Amino acid sequence: MARLKSIGDKQRELLAGVSREVLVDWVIAMAKELPDVKRRLDLLGARNSDAESAAATYRATLLTFTKSRNRNPQKRAREARINFENMTKSLTSDFEAGRLALVLDVVPEVLLALDGFVAEHADPQGKVRDLIPVLTGLHLDAATELRPGGERLAAQLAKVGRDGMRSGLFRDAAYTYRDVLGDEGLALYRELIEPDWQLSTEPGRRYQWQLRMQVQEQMLAWARAQESPRVRAKETAKIQRGVALTAEQYLEAAESFSRAGDEDGSREALEMAFTKAVAGGGTAPGTLLTLAQRLMEAKDPVPAEEIAWKTFAHRPSRDSYLLLLQAGAVTGRTQELREQAMGLAKLRSADLTLELLVAEDKWEEAAAIVKGGQLTLNGWLLWAREVGKTSPTEAVSAWFQVADRQVELPTEAGRVLAAGSLQRAREIGGASAQIQFVAEWTAFRERHRRCGMMLNQLLAGLGSPA
Repeated sequence: MARLKSIGDKQRELLAGVSREVLVDWVIAMAKELPDVKRRLDLLGARNSDAESAAATYRATLLTFTKSRNRNPQKRAREARINFENMTKSLTSDFEAGRLALVLDVVPEVLLALDGFVAEHADPQGKVRDLIPVLTGLHLDAATELRPGGERLAAQLAKVGRDGMRSGLFRDAAYTYRDVLGDEGLALYRELIEPDWQLSTEPGRRYQWQLRMQVQEQMLAWARAQESPRVRAKETAKIQRGVALTAEQYLEAAESFSRAGDEDGSREALEMAFTKAVAGGGTAPGTLLTLAQRLMEAKDPVPAEEIAWKTFAHRPSRDSYLLLLQAGAVTGRTQELREQAMGLAKLRSADLTLELLVAEDKWEEAAAIVKGGQLTLNGWLLWAREVGKTSPTEAVSAWFQVADRQVELPTEAGRVLAAGSLQRAREIGGASAQIQFVAEWTAFRERHRRCGMMLNQLLAGLGSPA
């Protein structure tokens, strides 16, 4: 049985019998009614015309790319994707045909048109934006083959970078095109983006974030493109300092200067980090602590002391306290700073006071805090871990105090923790410690005699406690 002819088969038979002149008339008529058909015809014609005419055709076609009557954003994005894909395919054919100058001139304009579309229209799946790396790769290949000269290429990259900052066009241009640009092209590129760089880093006013981000990446790419490792490191540090707004960013710049061997630049960045840190309250304690340490290393103890105190006051800890005393030893204010810190600690908690005393090995004063009976579970944990350095029997007693508090926790995990604490107490060596353990275990059982199941669980974990 013969296969029935499909509609497509019938249409092919019909068209096969029509003359070429009639087909041409039909296509032209359809192009008048269907913009997409006209665009495809124009792109096909561009491939077969001279470079100047082809460029004019491309530019005229671009004007219609982002203008759609469709109100549905997804369909509008689909139309744009198809249009840009067709343009990309046509430019790829030009590249393969050796029309490199045409590709080099037209691709930036296509990229800018694409940038304008994604900034103003929906691109739900990012398919339009996905064409950017395809086009930029085509442009790089054309530039590498054609070698248009550093001056011309630098001007083009700088212009597209500024006009296409919404999509981040050519942000890494200096590094990506470094071999094509050469030293002269790189130097000119830096001159061309310098006005925006100065504007974005102007003290007291930061320019719009898109331009600032664009020019920052452009400058960093330019620094990476420098041949000398030392120059790369130093220029990168300068750029980091130029865009820094926070103490963290200035500190990062200071460390970059230090790695580049520029101690003067590092000190200046540290001074700015110090200024930002003391002026605002948003700097993280870890950053403050690192800054204080760096200032001490830079033999700048007065600001180091100020930052160390600010760190300790914001979030007191053993590290910030010891650094504070270290700074005080240089400025001659150790005792005064110790008294201030202890006064603040006593207002905060017994746990904190104990931590500071232990940090300085002041065991008698620390024992007095323990006897005061104000420690929380965390405080007892600290004491149990530390006091074993001087008194094993005190450590045994402390671990039982920890276990007392852990069994009161509302979940089953508390008993697991308590078993671990009792095991820690049992493992402390020495005859006196073992005698102390037996006495503490007897007292512990008496305190919790009504919790037989809990005691059995702990006893099972310990084996034979006596």
